Amino acid sequence: MADYDEKEDLMDRLMAIGKRKKFLSLDELHREMPENMMSPEDIEDVLERLEGANISVAENDAQMLERAQNLALDDEEESVDEDDLDLDLSAGTLDKSNDPVRLYLREMGIVPLLTREGEVAIAKRIERGQIKTQKALSRSPIAVERLLELGTELENGVHSIRETVIFAEQAEISVEEDKAEEYLRWTLEGIERIKKTYAAAVKSWAALAKEQAAQKGKAKPGKKLLRLRRQTARLRLEVAA
Repeated sequence: MADYDEKEDLMDRLMAIGKRKKFLSLDELHREMPENMMSPEDIEDVLERLEGANISVAENDAQMLERAQNLALDDEEESVDEDDLDLDLSAGTLDKSNDPVRLYLREMGIVPLLTREGEVAIAKRIERGQIKTQKALSRSPIAVERLLELGTELENGVHSIRETVIFAEQAEISVEEDKAEEYLRWTLEGIERIKKTYAAAVKSWAALAKEQAAQKGKAKPGKKLLRLRRQTARLRLEVAA
C-alpha cells in the first residue's frame, strides 16, 4: 500500500488530467500509477475517487470517443431546461464486479512486474527453446534432404547466396558484395560435408537395421550391433552439428 502523501499526489495529477478532459484513458491511468500503488486495494480506491469526481475511465479508444461525443452533446444541451425533460440521459454504471476496467486493473495489480533478473531468466528460456527447436529440425531427415536440395539449387543458380545466407547487419553493402562469393563457397563446402556425413549415416542406419533383424531374439546385443548403434548416433549428431 502507498502512503497517504504519495496517493494524494497521484490523485491530484489524475484529477487535473481528468477534469480537463472529463475522462481518463486506461493508458493514462496505467502510466501515472507508480508500481507501489498497483495493489487491488489501491486501484479500487483510485477508481472510486475518480468516479466520485465524475471522471470516468475509458477502456479503449472507442469508448474514449463515445464519451467525448456524449460530453459534447451534454454541453450543447446545457441551455435546455432539464426539468421539462422526462428522460434520464445519465450514463449507466456497470456493476463494480463486472466493470472491465476495474477487473483489468485489479488483475494487473496482482501480477508482479518483471525484475531485471526475471527478464534475463525468460530470455535464457527463450534461447534454450530456440536451440532445442533448431536441433530437432536439423536432425530431421526431411530438413537434411531439403538442405541438400538447396545446395544443388545454389550451384545451378536457382537461388542466390543472398536469399540463403543472412549477412551480418552491421556489414556495409560493399563488404557484403565482396564476400558474397566467399559465403557461397563456404556454404557449398558445408553442404558437401553434410552430404557425405548424411550418406554415411544412411548406410549406417541400413546396416544397423540389418544387424538388429539378425540379432532379434537374442538375450544380449552383440558387439557389432552396439558398435553400429554408437556409429549411427555419432553420425546423426554430426549431421545436425
